[in-house]
Amino acid sequence: DGEDECEPPTAPPTTKDCDICNSDGKKEKPEELTLTYSSNGQNSFYQGEDYASCREGDYPTSARVSVGGETIEVSDGETITIPVNGGAVTSFEFLDDSSSDDSSSDESSSDDSIRNCFIHTSCSVPIVNGDQIGPWIVGDGEDGCEPP
Repeated sequence: DGEDECEPPTAPPTTKDCDICNSDGKKEKPEELTLTYSSNGQNSFYQGEDYASCREGDYPTSARVSVGGETIEVSDGETITIPVNGGAVTSFEFLDDSSSDDSSSDESSSDDSIRNCFIHTSCSVPIVNGDQIGPWIVGDGEDGCEPP
C-alpha cells in the first residue's frame, strides 16, 4: 500500500579517507588545518553547537580574521592554512567587514556570535574534509571529498 516507503535515518557519512581526525584516535590531531572561506555560513554536519560556535549565517564577503595570534585576510572562495593550537578549540575573531555597504553604523553592529566563533579541533568530534563549519569549509576542495 506504499505507506512504508520512508527511508531510515542515516548516520553522518564519514569516509575514513576524508577524516582529518576523529575520536577513534587512529589519526592524530593536525598541527595545521586547511580551510576554504565562504560568506554563506552553514552548520557543521559533525560539530554541533556545543562543539562549534561558527554556525549558519551571513558572513562578510571579505574580512580580516585573527586566528592563532595571526591576522589573515580572507575572501569568498579563498583557501587558507591555519595553525591548530594545543587547546580543544580554535577561535576566529572577525576584525572588520571589508565589504560593508550601509551596515557600518553603530546601531547595526554585527552579532558577536557570527563575528567571533570557534571550531572544535581536539578530535573528540570529527574534523572531516568537505564539511562546512560556519564560514569554513574543511579542506581545499582538491581531495575528492564531497560535502556531507
